[in-house]
Amino acid sequence: MILQRNLVGLRLRMADDELVTKYTFPFVDAEWKVSFVVVDLLGRGPRVLRGSIRRESGLLVTENRDADLAAVESVPEGAFEKLVHYDPWWDFRGVSGVRREWIRAVLATNIARPFERNGRIHKVHDLEMSDGMEVLDAVIVKDDRFAKVRFQKGDIDLLSLRPADRRAPA
Repeated sequence: MILQRNLVGLRLRMADDELVTKYTFPFVDAEWKVSFVVVDLLGRGPRVLRGSIRRESGLLVTENRDADLAAVESVPEGAFEKLVHYDPWWDFRGVSGVRREWIRAVLATNIARPFERNGRIHKVHDLEMSDGMEVLDAVIVKDDRFAKVRFQKGDIDLLSLRPADRRAPA
């Protein structure tokens, strides 16, 4: 199990390099599958990484090579319409060197906000991914009494957690 909130300031060990990440964000589709991961690299900015990523002894580990890291803008803006990510720090607001339209598309996928369900207010608190970071196992929320509630696939529609205004400000 990998928790989103624990994906901050980790080293990323690749087949041919070791890099330092500021943040790591899995982007998840409506079927709870991780489409890709954005790693915000210290000194290099955000990059897209596809494939399995494990957490081992305080490191992120992948079999991918440095050359497999793609520019974030290689993901078309329209692809974000069917994805969510969780960024409680709103890191993408401060990303430089990336087109503002792309940043707005990413911000519109951020589910770090309150939502109502069954007459109660909930706020996403964390995401729990599988060990290879290929599948979202649970959305962990806190309700209006700060009690943790765990939603799994079938319990909640991920895309409904996106902001109502899909044109999130950058």
